[in-house]
Amino acid sequence: DTMAMHGLLDENTWHTLKEISKIHTDLRYTVKELAVVKGGQMKKATLGDMTDYGTKDSDACRRLAFKFAKELRNQDLWDIYTVHEASDMKIANILYKMEVFGAPIDHKEISNLEHFMVTKLKYYQERMETIVGYEFNPNSDPQLRKVLFEDLDFPIPEKKTKGGKISTDKEVISELIEKFPENKFLENFRMHRNYTSIEETFVRGLQNKLGDDGRLHPDFGFTRTVSGRIVCYKPNLANIPREKEFEE
Repeated sequence: DTMAMHGLLDENTWHTLKEISKIHTDLRYTVKELAVVKGGQMKKATLGDMTDYGTKDSDACRRLAFKFAKELRNQDLWDIYTVHEASDMKIANILYKMEVFGAPIDHKEISNLEHFMVTKLKYYQERMETIVGYEFNPNSDPQLRKVLFEDLDFPIPEKKTKGGKISTDKEVISELIEKFPENKFLENFRMHRNYTSIEETFVRGLQNKLGDDGRLHPDFGFTRTVSGRIVCYKPNLANIPREKEFEE
C-alpha cells in the first residue's frame, strides 16, 4: 500500500499514486492514459490501453514500495506500517466475504413498497392532470415543458438544455416552487418527482440489482475516502430517503 507508506512519511502531501509517483520516480502518465480511467471510461477502453495503464500503475507501485520501505525502516516507522497493513488485509478479506455472501432483502416488503409507490404516483399524476385538463407524462421533458410554459404560462427560465431547449431540471422546478409556493400544480409535481426518485432508487433500483440468489451483492470499499471509512455502493445500503420527501 504505497499511499499508506507515503502517509506515514509525509502526512501533508497529496497521496494519490499519480502525484507521489511524479515526485518520487521518473514515471509520467500521459493525458491519454489518464483519460482511460476518467469518468468510467475504463469500460470503453481497449485491452491494449488497459494493459498499458495497468502496467504503468504496477511499475509505479513497485518503485515506490522499494523506496518507501527503505525510508520507513530508516525512520523506525516500519513496524507501524506493518500493523496497518495487516489490519487492512483482514478488513479487505471480511468485506470481500460480505460482497460474495450478499445481503438478504425482504421481498414482501419490496412488493408492498412497490404497490405503495404506484398508488402515490397515480394519485399525484391524476391531480396534475385534473389541473391541466388532459393526460400527460410528467417524466417526459417535452410534455412537461409544454404544460409548464405553454398551458400554465409560467415564466420561461434562462437555463437551457445542451440541445438549447428550456430546462425542466430540479433546479428550474425548485426556483418555480420558490416563486409560486402556493401553486397546486407545482406542489403535486414536486411530490410526484420525489416519489419517482424514491421508486427508482428503493424499488426498481434494488430489484434490478438482485443476484440470482435473491440477495443484494453491493461493493464495499475503505480506500476511496480520505477518512478511511467504509463505503458501500452499487447499491449503497446506507442510503435512505429523507422524511421531507414524503411530506404532503
